[in-house]
Amino acid sequence: MRGIGAIIHFRPPTGSSAPSPDVSERWNSIRDWFSLPVQDEAAQCFRAFYQPDEGMSPPDRLKHFLRLKALASPGRQDNFTAERILGTGETICMIASDKNSDFPSVTLHLSDQEWHSTQHQKEAVDSPRSSVSDDNQTATVTGTGGSVEARPKGSPITRSQIQAWQELSPEAKRETGGWKVWAQSQGINIGSA
Repeated sequence: MRGIGAIIHFRPPTGSSAPSPDVSERWNSIRDWFSLPVQDEAAQCFRAFYQPDEGMSPPDRLKHFLRLKALASPGRQDNFTAERILGTGETICMIASDKNSDFPSVTLHLSDQEWHSTQHQKEAVDSPRSSVSDDNQTATVTGTGGSVEARPKGSPITRSQIQAWQELSPEAKRETGGWKVWAQSQGINIGSA
């Protein structure tokens, strides 16, 4: 029997009476990335991240994103990226899918204290899949061991690079070989791509 994660109910966008089919369709496109026992929790995290309740703080949204990544099957965790942009307080969260288009990126504004607190809580609560590199204030949400690690070679992704990927046509995305191949060709650190 499938969990309720198979059927997720999204709220209508503000000012609308019908739920956003776009968000529901996106959940349905990645639902199989999660094992049946965790689909319900994953669906709740997905909804909380993409359709947060009024007043939900950016750190709470990030926690839902990181939990969603942790719940994904090991082969799919690399599809989740959370990059902290140096000096701006911005954390860009993105899910790269194998489908024709990627999910919209979400930019969260977090203080350094909120960022570090979220990372430490994440490591203490569940899986040790997060790593933070304090030298350049970017983070990967891959890795093992839950300890602070240095980033692999390559530059952290920038907002303009994310936008460039999102602006590619579905055909161009397929021709480049997908998100990871494209990111590597751009010299982007794909440890979290």
